[in-house]
Amino acid sequence: MTTDSAISLPGESPAPIPSAQTAPIARSLGLLAAGVLILLWVYAVYRLGTLWYSSQDYAYGWFVPLL
Repeated sequence: MTTDSAISLPGESPAPIPSAQTAPIARSLGLLAAGVLILLWVYAVYRLGTLWYSSQDYAYGWFVPLL
């Protein structure tokens, strides 16, 4: 008799695959992290925009976020 975990008895449901269950969670955590980083970047550009607008020395600052 083999002890293979892939074989299930009749009437039993097969064991769930862990990677199939954790994939949506990992994807949503990745999207959440990307969203937070984008929001922080937008906030930094917003805060620095007044400096870039008012000072002639930093007028090139509007092109820096594009790099």
